[in-house]
Amino acid sequence: MKKHGFVLNFVYFIFYMSYSITALAGSVSADNSAYTLDRFINESLNKYSEIRLADLNINRLAYEMAKAESQLGWMLTGQGGYSRDASIYGLQSDTVDFSVGLQKLLASGNTLSVTGRYARTKTEQVLFGFAPNPSKIANLEINYRIPLLEGETNPQYLHAIKKAEIDRKISGLEKQQVKEKLILKLIDIFFAVVTIDSRLVTAKKSLERAQKLRFYIKNDISLGLLEEGDIFQVDSQIYTLKLEQQKITDLREKQVALINRFLEKQLASKFVIDTDNIYRNIDSLNIKRAITSVKENNYELKKLKAQKELIESALNLSRNREKDKLDVVLSLGVQNRRGDIGSNSINDTDTTGMVRLEYRNAVDKRAFSSERLQLQIDKESNHERMLSVSEDLKYETFDLVKQIERSKRMVKTTESRYLNETRKYRDILKRFRAGRSTTNIVIQFDNDRIRAELDSETEKYELAKRFSLLKLKQGFFLNQ
Repeated sequence: MKKHGFVLNFVYFIFYMSYSITALAGSVSADNSAYTLDRFINESLNKYSEIRLADLNINRLAYEMAKAESQLGWMLTGQGGYSRDASIYGLQSDTVDFSVGLQKLLASGNTLSVTGRYARTKTEQVLFGFAPNPSKIANLEINYRIPLLEGETNPQYLHAIKKAEIDRKISGLEKQQVKEKLILKLIDIFFAVVTIDSRLVTAKKSLERAQKLRFYIKNDISLGLLEEGDIFQVDSQIYTLKLEQQKITDLREKQVALINRFLEKQLASKFVIDTDNIYRNIDSLNIKRAITSVKENNYELKKLKAQKELIESALNLSRNREKDKLDVVLSLGVQNRRGDIGSNSINDTDTTGMVRLEYRNAVDKRAFSSERLQLQIDKESNHERMLSVSEDLKYETFDLVKQIERSKRMVKTTESRYLNETRKYRDILKRFRAGRSTTNIVIQFDNDRIRAELDSETEKYELAKRFSLLKLKQGFFLNQ
């Protein structure tokens, strides 16, 4: 029964590892040197198309800043035309006029504009001798508009700048999210191969022991010390181990084929893992520091904080829209008037100026207040989401740290068990050679040793995997 239990454990392992592979989509670099986890992650990130797409989106959003800043650029205006009109005296006049202007919105919210205008008017008949005909008027005027209520401090411009900054920041965080999900998958893949390799090594060593035992039994049979039934028992063990070794080898080949796709390697490329440093540098952990580090590097929490800034900016803009519009307009200009009066001509230049108040009030402000109230709800929702995510991270990190601590204890226990099973197997082997034990007991003890070795190696790599997951949450792989 114990031998059958060992076989069932191997079959369970095969199905478990087959399920893990379904998440794979992989490849590796051109050389066959051993891979550390860091190297595997870095080379995978460089090949992953979703990362390149995220970079393109970030580059695209960089132009949003230029669009926002263009609000402060100069705007050129121009108009011109011809008109024919009649005065109150019934006199027809023809007017040709055109104007050119430059306008610029300042960061303060004030507006500066410069306008030049030229008009030529000719009347069919001169009614009064002091009016020039034709008359030519040229104006050059500088206007300065100062918003006192709506538009003060230029909230629309500030919001556009803030939105461009935060959109690009959020795009970077979405890239971090893509990277984190990919790295999580890569960690699973890496330790899946590590575990497969560990089981393959264990299976090979077990097979070698079984073959040595068979050689010893065969010699004893020839000497008449053992019977043919003993060789049948050990052959059954050998066939079982060979079959499981073949299954594990096939499983690894499938895994490596997918890894080669992931890293765009050649189909027949090998994938060798550097196992020397997998289990090293697993330090003691401080739960409070671990939780703080995880929160500081969590992309979702950062994204919510950025969205909070954007909502605050939108709220300021909405409050501004609720204000009445009251502007002060200052104007200073020069006007030149020329024309012929009979046999004489005039050419006068005068200074012009103006101070004007402009007021506008939206009687129905429900649209503005509704928008502001909606943004207030968005702000509260964002705050609640931040609290929820923060609490989730706290408990998830606490649980992961506790898992690591439990794994450390499990590693020590399974190592002690493996050493004990090894000593037990060597002892039963000595007794068997002395004729004080049976073949089936030796095989049973060897299976116990195999299970103990598998448990020890599995727990060791499970600890390393959990520690790597914590490092990922703390931003270690993301910040390399």
